[in-house]
Amino acid sequence: MEYSAIQNQMRTLCQGKNWRTLLGMLEDGYKGTYVMLRLVQGRTDVTAGNLAKRMHVSTARIARALNTLEGKKYIRRENHEGDARKVIIRLTEEGERALDERNAVVRATLAPMFENLTEEETASLFFLLHKLLG
Repeated sequence: MEYSAIQNQMRTLCQGKNWRTLLGMLEDGYKGTYVMLRLVQGRTDVTAGNLAKRMHVSTARIARALNTLEGKKYIRRENHEGDARKVIIRLTEEGERALDERNAVVRATLAPMFENLTEEETASLFFLLHKLLG
């Protein structure tokens, strides 16, 4: 298949309502808020520096995002017990709730998109996406 034909098919596919919604959620998630919440969830050793490295962004960007999350009461910052220079990021109950709500929206959006696929087709799709994006 020619490259231009593939481009046209991808463009058409991405213009569908479900895909626009999914792409919007991925774009929103990539901006950091929910990615950061997921990276902090269930961990006890996350620092701003860790987040910057894992997300491949500057510490200044992380600091701005953490200020926003703290303002929404989704996270709290605590001094590290063994090293006063370190600040540990913790998820609050409100942060857990916000993350759970976001995950429910993502699941509700994705479920109808995959209902016409068999388990094998879904696995193949994820394998191919991982190969393309990996």
